Amino acid sequence: MTESAGDLPKKENRRISTLLTRRGGLIFLLIILLVTFGTFTYAYQQATNQVKEETRHELITAATLIAARVDGDRVAALSPGDEGTPEFIALRDELARARDEVPSIRFAYIMREEADRVVFVVDADYGTAPDAAKIGQVYPDPPPDMREGFVRPSADRDFTTDQWGSVLSGYAPVRADDGTVTGLVGVDMDQSLVVERSRFMGWTAFFGVFAIILIAAGGVVYFERLRGKKDRELEASVERYRAFFSTSRDSVFITSKEGGWIDVNKAAVSLFGYRDREELMKTPVIDIYADPEERARHLSVIDSRGYSVEYPVLLQKKDGTRIHAQITSVAKRDGTGKITGYQGIIRDVTAEVHAREALENSELRYRTFIDSMNDMAFLKDPDHRYVVANAELQRFFGLPEAGIVGKTDFQLMEEGAAEKCVASDNEALVSEKPVITEERAGDRIFETRKFLVRPEHGTIFIGGYIRDVTESRNAELAMQESEEKFRELFNNAGDVIFLHELNAWDAPGRFIEVNRVACERLGYSREEFLTMTPEDIDAPGTRDHVPAVMRELAKNGHATFEGVHVKKSGEQVPVEISAHIFEFRGRKVVLSIVRDITERKIFQEKLAESLDQISRNMVQFAVLNDQIRNPLQVIMGEMMLDREPDRNRILDQIAKIDGLISRLDRGYLESEKVREFLQRHYGLKGERKDR
Repeated sequence: MTESAGDLPKKENRRISTLLTRRGGLIFLLIILLVTFGTFTYAYQQATNQVKEETRHELITAATLIAARVDGDRVAALSPGDEGTPEFIALRDELARARDEVPSIRFAYIMREEADRVVFVVDADYGTAPDAAKIGQVYPDPPPDMREGFVRPSADRDFTTDQWGSVLSGYAPVRADDGTVTGLVGVDMDQSLVVERSRFMGWTAFFGVFAIILIAAGGVVYFERLRGKKDRELEASVERYRAFFSTSRDSVFITSKEGGWIDVNKAAVSLFGYRDREELMKTPVIDIYADPEERARHLSVIDSRGYSVEYPVLLQKKDGTRIHAQITSVAKRDGTGKITGYQGIIRDVTAEVHAREALENSELRYRTFIDSMNDMAFLKDPDHRYVVANAELQRFFGLPEAGIVGKTDFQLMEEGAAEKCVASDNEALVSEKPVITEERAGDRIFETRKFLVRPEHGTIFIGGYIRDVTESRNAELAMQESEEKFRELFNNAGDVIFLHELNAWDAPGRFIEVNRVACERLGYSREEFLTMTPEDIDAPGTRDHVPAVMRELAKNGHATFEGVHVKKSGEQVPVEISAHIFEFRGRKVVLSIVRDITERKIFQEKLAESLDQISRNMVQFAVLNDQIRNPLQVIMGEMMLDREPDRNRILDQIAKIDGLISRLDRGYLESEKVREFLQRHYGLKGERKDR
């Protein structure tokens, strides 16, 4: 059968229509393919980015929790060559334990900034891996995210490649007790692990394109597997952080944004004094804050930054006991970035706060003390630079402390004086005893005492104080001159002088000092006297009066009495003693001035004999007077009756004899006056016999 001419156009139309239909289908298929490919490409990129962001968040959280467990003061103290010290080993082991608790972390280390470089301090692999970093090893070309880690928790946005491989890293600052940053903790996750997490996305996209026809089924499988993957990752993450909960010595928590507990570890239960975990979980988070408004302030910090590091807060236990704490926390977010809760650690720093307060109080008392001193006080470092200068030293230099600290003596005084100061500084650095020097500045004299100050840790210092001793030195000089004059008078006195102490019963004790006259007159040397007491030189018959003398001394402070001293040769000497009691160098002593009264005794004896003789003469005068006068009176009476011519001549002779008798009477009266004078002024006694 042959085709007609009319059938050709129809067949051509059908062929064109078929071609158009096929082309349209191909175009439609191509559009679907492009849309599907674009959709899956976008989903893959979003999923990959989500995996990377979750990994970054995981690294930041791990670095922050590890940094909270690291002692920042130890990090600051480590120097190259300290790899074998207990401090380094303790930090390395802490890093290794924290790294092993999170299996996804490959490397953990601590770095610090030195000038414009970043250097390693502690590598968790040190001692187990040959390529582990040593203290001071420089990390080449640190990325910006690492630099940011010295300020706040951060993570690399892209993979970095170095001699240890290609990794994604997280960082968190390490702080000392005073809050200063001393380094950072870095944790690395191997690129292969992150790629493995993302690989699932690539295979999903591949099968999505392959299953264009089964878009719906493929989509369901994709999203179900994606959700399952995330669930497994979440479970793994929970298990990893559960390891932190069970092993951390600090209190680890997870809370909701509304203020409920999601999880806590045993350390938190113990810290807040609850019976068990269930009891604490029933307690609102706000109840552990001493000031409920403090939680709102704390959350505002986390919400604005995404984290808080060692946030200081006052918390309270179940029984109301207040505790000082530092909270390091990060915000938990959902897929949209909305904050759903918080997780972190609570560190009890009550003991540290009390210790710091005690130190501050101690420093305040120390500062108040040295600024209240009348002496100039200072502290210098081994380079002779002032570290502390008290108020008196500031007045001396005419500068505030800020103008003195950090300077040397060469910058504050003349070169000659500064050289002497540095010389005594160096002597104090090597001497176990205080170094005492004395210098004259103008008309003033200054005494400086310098000594070594050794704190429990750190650099040694030179401490010292400077005292103006002008008045005391002048007083000492005056006293020395006075003592010399006293000594001269003491030894050149004509009388014996003793100085002796009193014993516990206020009885005479040993001689403390004797003068030269005492040694010469009694025959003992000064050394012999200083082993003797007054009783050793008293005559045996004169010791009974000592108690009465001591009572008079105690009552009046002085006493004068007579005694008899015995020379070394045995000769006895009558003496008159004038004793005075007074305080000398904190104890009671007696000063005795002893006068030899031998001549006085002899004189008194002669006077007594003279008095007796006068008394005897006066008796004789009286007898003679009576014996002569009575006969004369008889003769005169007879003559008055007789008228003979010789009577006048006889009377004249009688008158002369009567005159002689009158003169004898006047002599008697004068002898009586002499006797009364001797008795009154010399205490002499004699018999009085009246006529």
